[in-house]
Amino acid sequence: MWTSHPDGGPERLVTLVDGVFAIAITLLVLDITVPRDLDPAAYREALRELLPDLLAYALSVAVLGSFWRGHRGIFKDVREIDGQVIGISVVGLGVAALVPFPTRLLAEYGDQSVSVAVYAGAVAALGA
Repeated sequence: MWTSHPDGGPERLVTLVDGVFAIAITLLVLDITVPRDLDPAAYREALRELLPDLLAYALSVAVLGSFWRGHRGIFKDVREIDGQVIGISVVGLGVAALVPFPTRLLAEYGDQSVSVAVYAGAVAALGA
């Protein structure tokens, strides 16, 4: 499969990618909360108000999962990498780690075209 290199080979990059995508997906859920000590009516309302958060979360999990899967597919037959591949991958990982921010914008201000544009821009940058 992969050849071993003293400074690491593609398996190290794939492991880093796995970790960054896992953390980005985890960060998406951290803002989804319900306040404590609500009466039943306020509790139900708080759950209803979470719907945009949950939809944005689901969208971003699907987006990040798709890019993660694509990256794994690209690297399944790679035996060696160079500094350029590492550099491009790190930039991509930086964008992936940023996705929770536009996801929050989409959840809180989804009716604002700027939020949609920022989210679309982040996804486009990840795809580039």
